Amino acid sequence: MKLKVLVIFMSMALLSACSSKPTKNTSDIKRPSLSDSGYAQLITEKTHNDKKYNGFHNLYEVTATLLTTDIQMAQLDRIRFYQSWDQRTYQEQRERKQQNMSQDLQVFLSYYSPKKELKKLHSGETPWKVYLESNGKRYEGKIKKFINNKAQVNTLYPYHSRWSKGYVAVFKLPTSVSDSGKVKFIFTSSAGKSIFEF
Repeated sequence: MKLKVLVIFMSMALLSACSSKPTKNTSDIKRPSLSDSGYAQLITEKTHNDKKYNGFHNLYEVTATLLTTDIQMAQLDRIRFYQSWDQRTYQEQRERKQQNMSQDLQVFLSYYSPKKELKKLHSGETPWKVYLESNGKRYEGKIKKFINNKAQVNTLYPYHSRWSKGYVAVFKLPTSVSDSGKVKFIFTSSAGKSIFEF
């Protein structure tokens, strides 16, 4: 009797385990619309780099990528593929991204400095200021730490090194400003100034 009950219980447990909902096969996830080389070219077109020295000593190095609509949509497409999102999740993330782009223009910064007082761009004590000039007007931005994990940063920004920190300069302008004309990005402090024209 005990054996019969045990067999019935085990059978029910096996059947319930087998009835779980199947997940989508990862081979069904569509690859990103841009190839790796096409994506790298898109990033390169909107990226500039500058290094400042005091004699033989490195003060800082900054690489800036203007996050245009095309770049942000290509990045979202790559994240969709790497994280195997279903269509619903992708659509939600796309709508959220479009909402953010209607309010903020962003510049990704890959930044390195050996000097302690120049290291943290996002702290309240940083000497760094960022400005964006467009159509004869100047806008001050705010620097925030890039919150994605290191592997994702390296995937989205292939030039980013392990010695650098990722930041985003955010300006209260729609991203479309960067799509429709030339903009100038200014990264400045008493340690130096880097000006990038996109």
